[in-house]
Amino acid sequence: MQTVKNEKQISFRHKAFGLPHAAGVCVFLLLLVFLTYGKALFGNFLADEAWYLPIVTRGYHGEPDLIWRQFLAPYTYHESLYVMYRPLVVFSYVVDYFFWMVDPFGFHLTNLFLHLANACLVFWTCRLVLLYLLLNDDKESRLDQGISWKIPLMVSTAFAVYPGQTEPACWIMTRIDTMASAFYFASIGSTLKYLLVPRKLWFHISWISLLLGLLTKEICITVPVILVAIQLLKESRVFSLGELALAATENAGRRNAPENSELDGEPFASEEETNSATVVPHAQRGSQARAQVRAAIRNIWPMFVLLPIYLVVRTAVLHGFGGYVGSLGLWLDNCYPDRLLNLNYYSLLIYPVNTLLLGTSNPAAHLLRILYVAVAVLLWLNYKFAPCLQVRLRLAGWLCAFALVLFLPCLQIWYVSDALMGTRLVYSACFPAFFALALLLHPVVSDNYMSRSGVLSRSSCTVAQLKLVSYVVFSIFAAISIYLSSIYADAWCSSSKVVASVCNDIREAVSRLPHGKKLVVFNLPEHMSSGVVSFFTIDLLPDLLRSKLSDSDVSRVICIDGAPINTDLMNFARLKELIKKGDEYEFIFWRSEPARFSRITFPREDEIQSRFEPVRQPRYLGRFAPPNVSAKDNSHFVFRNDVPGNSLESFLLPLSEPVNPFDAEVLELKVSCRRAIPRAFADQLLKQMPWLQDRRLLIRTKNGTELTYPDLFALVSWDTHKAMGPEEVPITVPLCNSEEPLLYHINLTQYKRWLIAGSVSALRLDFPITSDHVIKLESAVLKSKADDCIPALTFKGAGIMNTCGLYETDVANLRFAYDASKIPNAKQILAEISRPYCEFNFMSKTFRDQQASKYALYSMKLQPLSGEFIVPPEVVKKPAYYQVRIVGLGADGYPVGSFSDPVPVATIKGLP
Repeated sequence: MQTVKNEKQISFRHKAFGLPHAAGVCVFLLLLVFLTYGKALFGNFLADEAWYLPIVTRGYHGEPDLIWRQFLAPYTYHESLYVMYRPLVVFSYVVDYFFWMVDPFGFHLTNLFLHLANACLVFWTCRLVLLYLLLNDDKESRLDQGISWKIPLMVSTAFAVYPGQTEPACWIMTRIDTMASAFYFASIGSTLKYLLVPRKLWFHISWISLLLGLLTKEICITVPVILVAIQLLKESRVFSLGELALAATENAGRRNAPENSELDGEPFASEEETNSATVVPHAQRGSQARAQVRAAIRNIWPMFVLLPIYLVVRTAVLHGFGGYVGSLGLWLDNCYPDRLLNLNYYSLLIYPVNTLLLGTSNPAAHLLRILYVAVAVLLWLNYKFAPCLQVRLRLAGWLCAFALVLFLPCLQIWYVSDALMGTRLVYSACFPAFFALALLLHPVVSDNYMSRSGVLSRSSCTVAQLKLVSYVVFSIFAAISIYLSSIYADAWCSSSKVVASVCNDIREAVSRLPHGKKLVVFNLPEHMSSGVVSFFTIDLLPDLLRSKLSDSDVSRVICIDGAPINTDLMNFARLKELIKKGDEYEFIFWRSEPARFSRITFPREDEIQSRFEPVRQPRYLGRFAPPNVSAKDNSHFVFRNDVPGNSLESFLLPLSEPVNPFDAEVLELKVSCRRAIPRAFADQLLKQMPWLQDRRLLIRTKNGTELTYPDLFALVSWDTHKAMGPEEVPITVPLCNSEEPLLYHINLTQYKRWLIAGSVSALRLDFPITSDHVIKLESAVLKSKADDCIPALTFKGAGIMNTCGLYETDVANLRFAYDASKIPNAKQILAEISRPYCEFNFMSKTFRDQQASKYALYSMKLQPLSGEFIVPPEVVKKPAYYQVRIVGLGADGYPVGSFSDPVPVATIKGLP
């Protein structure tokens, strides 16, 4: 392949934009990045960052092999969420630690400089793409040479300040994406530079950048594919102005005089270009295509040598290609089509407004909508008046395909929340997306060519105006983006400080503990009010604490949340086990308003009253509108909802005397529905109460009906003498649209907010309604014990409960005691052991499953209804954490009642 036809041909373009201009662009982008995201410098560590800090610290203090083993082991050796090969990421943290120790300022500073470097590389790569594909063949200067820096500047500015980039710019952990993108863009840019000016330096930079990228993130595997595609596009001349014009002429079936020499907005080819077009036989085309592919591969041959070597090393290190494992891996594989086809995720990228932080009425959000209308109008004007549209459309189409290639490797975990969490996954794909948009909005024809061409003079004024409007549109977009991104950066900073406050409060509480006592922590926040991540899994907590606590002090902390991703749920059996030894523990829980820990005292088991109390006749309250979430006193916004309306029908269940939540484990409701509620109505109600979206928990009726996303749901709220704040949002109970009365068995004690509610004197039920009365509440009963349907399971092996709430033991000590003797019709016991790093409740969103799990690693049947059993060591030979649970089986072999709360065990000591 001929890489350069005439080196002098492009030299003038490089001289026109020399080093001083490039330095000016870098300074401009530097100011933009630090103006937009500078607040992030004052944030702290949070979430996944707790995994690599201990490794780096230990590496600097006597265990350097931990750092170098990253090249021969999975990323941070941690498998509870993922198995990845990313050694350079940890190495970058080592460099930060060398200069800054554990000061988060330095880590955030590196992140911002990486984002700045990517913005500069976007400018450089965008410029080289234009030079290589368009401007280098423009012999008659029909194209505006200024687009070689104007369009790249627009693209790099949008890339630098786009609100979706806040997550990778402000979250240290997402350095994975910023580092990989830097090597990605550097590899593509240096290769294009080599193809334009064939110097060996650029050739070596290209494959070295790819190598470093592969050691950072898997997405760089696609670099050779993109480079081959660019070269083939160049050789096929699909962006040749002359050939496009000739094709347009032949399709129209006419070749008119110069005064009609404009067709569909395209300038006609020169006579030389027209005459040079020849018909190529189909067989010869195929031969030429194969030759072009071989030539393109030869130009970047080191990359195709690196790829198989990388794949072999990665497979050997990870014992496979790697990916997400455990509960998260199961969930991602289970909902892949839903994530891929969820248009809401894509709309959040186009309309990057954090509704949890700003709401929907923020002025910037309205301006963004108006701006998109202006973009649509500008696109239409370009279609109507701007020449060379076919060239721009083809190049924009290729760029969209480029963005898709960058997006495809992220599909396994593709997800964007209303808080814009997840936008890091399309960080690099923003470059071709903004590039395509800039090409479509900004005309590329030279003003000089239009002024000297009689056929185009009438359009020159319109094209000049379109160029000006495109600058204005991008400038307004940049201004709005800077405003939004700076707010989001501040939210990230504030949220990380709250995480630091969580850890500091725990440390303080530990320092006040009497000798011999331990601290039990629960209700840790998964997300802050702005939607920013805090704790994905509870095994992040020990290392966040360890920075200021010794190992012995950390061992005095126990968190019984399990995975805070299940924000609603509490493993009640484990809590009761600790309460029995109340003299050995103190209990604290996190309150989001005010943001602090509160101490809580639970009654001992012998203090819990036995109740089997039919609630007094439910009192009909009337029909109401959806509760006002924004009300000032939102701790009781459901229970005290008194706004008349036609959306909810409400009942009050008065109690004869105040009840402690521990006195009532089960609420049984007998409900019938006179006629089905339309799905559209239920969906509309969910839009009015969006906080229900994540609270539609799985529940099963006693007759075995499984409810996951029902058309009907009830809200259970309560009055309390001890206001606990927004933790008191109601329990959501899915119901069936059935005229036959059904009995619903609601295990109240699996909900955190019920256990911390204090004394409850009344319950309220809210049912959705249409114009006709559809709900009939037959009866309501509170029960103090659930042992007639939930068997008891306790750990009896040798081991201790660690900070993550797991029993640390070895495979020879997995001994458990169980009792299902009070469950009617139970004939035998089914015991299940989860897959490594999996939680049964992660998939079903409940601890009270009523059927066997398809995610169990191993199950066994036990004949006595009470006794002990041992998990076979060969079943759990892989060091990991597991869950064990049991359920009673009837004579037909199907579960009777519910599964026990799972007992979590770990056969591996700490991390790593």
